[in-house]
Amino acid sequence: MFCGGTEGHLVARPFNKFAHETCLNEHVTKQIKANVKSYLKAAGVRERYIDCSFDNFKATCETLKGAIKALSEIDQQFLGSVFLTSKTSGTGKTHLAIAVLRKLILSGIRDSVFVSSPSLFLEIKNSFDSATAHESEIIEKYCSVPFLVVDDIGVERVSDWAKQIWYIIIDRRYSDMKPTIYTSNLSLGEIAEFYGDRIASRLSAGIVLTIDAKDYRLANRVK
Repeated sequence: MFCGGTEGHLVARPFNKFAHETCLNEHVTKQIKANVKSYLKAAGVRERYIDCSFDNFKATCETLKGAIKALSEIDQQFLGSVFLTSKTSGTGKTHLAIAVLRKLILSGIRDSVFVSSPSLFLEIKNSFDSATAHESEIIEKYCSVPFLVVDDIGVERVSDWAKQIWYIIIDRRYSDMKPTIYTSNLSLGEIAEFYGDRIASRLSAGIVLTIDAKDYRLANRVK
């Protein structure tokens, strides 16, 4: 054995080593905690947001407190979607979405993707001139990844092509019950207006959280 524990079944490890199941789980948990930033970066989270968590989020209003309560309850068993919306930028939508991602990574889920809406469409467009990537393969990636965060729906140019891409991804993930968080400055009514009722309907089937808060970045800028 390479552990000193006594609880749980013995689990075989490489090189003929063994560990008690409890000790092995503790060892894995410590490794995940030590490497959580690497997992977040691998998922697509940028440096500015790499430390986002529920612990360091400042809830400045009741709608933010309600959002924290609802989002902090999401765990590995979650099979739905979250539509996190606010009319104002800088209200903490991205921070909260990444806080959920961090929590799930710490619980053992590492196969996840964080992507902004413009970056998603740029990746697809770049595939048009690529010999190695195909549009359908990229779309399939976002349809099938076990946990997906899409940030800032509505920032991209709304075209019939964009509507079709969104419908494919949102419908597939809805039908396959893949956990997904979508953030946007658009309301569900505006989603229906710009993207169509079918997309809005599928987004409305999950948890819908509307944040009514001031732009944190503008409020705290250096004058």
